[in-house]
Amino acid sequence: MELRRFKRTLRQVLVLPIVACLLLAAVLVWQITGSNRTVRRINEADQAISLAIRVEKLVIDEETGVRGYQITGDKRFLDPYEQAGAPLSGTVDQLEQVIDSQHRPLLEDFRTQHQEWQEHFAQPIISAVSDHRPISDPDLNMTGRNHMNAMRRLLAKIESDAEQQRSARAQAWKSQSYNVFLILYIAALAMGIIIGLFTHDRMESVSAAFLRSLEAQARRAEELFRSQENLKTTLASIGDGVITCDNEGRIQLMNPVAQELTGWSESEAQGRSLAEVFRIISEDTREPLEDPVHKVQRLNRVIGLANHTDVDLGEHIGHGLFRVGFVGLPLVVLLFAYVVLLSMHSP
Repeated sequence: MELRRFKRTLRQVLVLPIVACLLLAAVLVWQITGSNRTVRRINEADQAISLAIRVEKLVIDEETGVRGYQITGDKRFLDPYEQAGAPLSGTVDQLEQVIDSQHRPLLEDFRTQHQEWQEHFAQPIISAVSDHRPISDPDLNMTGRNHMNAMRRLLAKIESDAEQQRSARAQAWKSQSYNVFLILYIAALAMGIIIGLFTHDRMESVSAAFLRSLEAQARRAEELFRSQENLKTTLASIGDGVITCDNEGRIQLMNPVAQELTGWSESEAQGRSLAEVFRIISEDTREPLEDPVHKVQRLNRVIGLANHTDVDLGEHIGHGLFRVGFVGLPLVVLLFAYVVLLSMHSP
C-alpha cells in the first residue's frame, strides 16, 4: 500500500512540472505567433513605402524624359521615359500586393491618372516634337502638370498611411514583446510557487510514508528478534538434544543437551556441517548412513532414524559409539532461510 502511494506521489511530482512547462510553452508559442504576425505586417508596410517611393521615382523619370525631349528635341532625352515604362508597371503590381485593401482604390486612381497623363500629355508631346510641330497650347502642359500632381498626391497618401501603419505596428510589436516577457515572468513565478508548494506537500507525504514503512520494518524486525529469542529459549529448555541447521546442513544452534551429548560446544559447532558433528552410521555394517538434512530435503517430511543406528563421535569427547533416537522435522521457511530441527535423546 505504501509502495503504491509512493509511486503515485512520484508520478505526481514528475507530471506537474511537465504540465507546467507545456503550458508555458503554449503561452510562449501563442505570443511568438502574434509577434511574428505583427513583424510580418511591419515588413509589408516597409515594402509598401519602398515600392511607393520607387513608383514615384519612375514617374518623375518619365516626366523628366518627356520634358527634356520637349525642350531640346533630342531623342536621347526620351531614354528615361522609355526605360521607366516596364519597371513602373511591374512595381505598381507589386505595390498592389502589399498594401491594404482600403488603399487599392488609390492605386487604381493612380493607374487612371498615369494612363491619362500618357494619352493626353506624353504621347501628344512626343508626337508633336517628332513631327517638328510647334507646341503652343498651354492647356496641354497644364493637363500634364495636373495629372502628375494627382499621381504624386496619391502616392504621398499611400506612403503616409503606410508610415502610420508601420509606426502603429511597431508600437504593437513592442507591447507584445513586453507582454510576452511579463506573462512569462508571472507564469514562471506562479508555476514555480505552485510546483514548490505541491512538491513540498508531496515530499512530506513521501516522508510520512517512508517513516511509516520504517516503523513497520522495525516492528517486524522486533517481532522476528523476539521470535528468535523465544525459539532459543524454547530449544534451550527442551530436555532432548536439539540442533538447528540451515538449508545447506550447517549448524546454527545447539541446545545444552545437544552440546553435552555430542561433546561439541555451540561456538565450535556453528558453521560446521551436521555430518561432521553428528555422523550417523549403521550399527551392523558400521557404514555411514545418509545425512538426515539431505534426507529431510529429499523426502520433504518428518523422518526418523532406523533401528540399530549409532552416532560416531570419534574421539572428540573421549569415547566411542552410543545409540540415540532421532527425529527430523521438514524444512521451515523463515526469512528466506530453512531451519531444520534435529532432536536427540539418550538411550
